[in-house]
Amino acid sequence: MEGHTFLVREDRFIIPWKIGDLNFHITINFRDSSSKWIVVDALICSFDEIPNAVEKELYHSLLLANHNLPEINYQLDVEGNVLCSVDMDKEIVNYENFFSEFNAIPYGIKYFLEKIAPPLKISVSGRE
Repeated sequence: MEGHTFLVREDRFIIPWKIGDLNFHITINFRDSSSKWIVVDALICSFDEIPNAVEKELYHSLLLANHNLPEINYQLDVEGNVLCSVDMDKEIVNYENFFSEFNAIPYGIKYFLEKIAPPLKISVSGRE
C-alpha cells in the first residue's frame, strides 16, 4: 500500500486502487466500536453491468472461485452488485496478516477481470 493515498471517513478508510485502466475503491470498514470485525471490501461490478443471460453462470463462477481461491470472498450486496471482501478479527490482526488479507482484494478484483468476466462477456467500468 506504500504510495497510495486514502480518504478518511467516520468509520472507514477509502483507498483508490487502479487495476489496468480501471479505478476501484477499497474500503476498510471499522463499523462500530462494539464490533470485533474489520471488513475490507471493494465494488467490482454493478448489477446493471451484468447481462441477464449470464447471471446464473456468474453466480456459479463466483461460488466456485470462493471455494478454490484462498482468502478471496466474492459476495453480492442487497442491490445485486458484485464485491470482493475479507474480514478480520480486530483482536488478532497484526501488520503482517492485515496486509495478507488486504491484498486479497486487489487480487480478487484482478481475478474477476481476467478469469470470470471475459467468458461471460461482462464489461466492468470500474468506479471511483
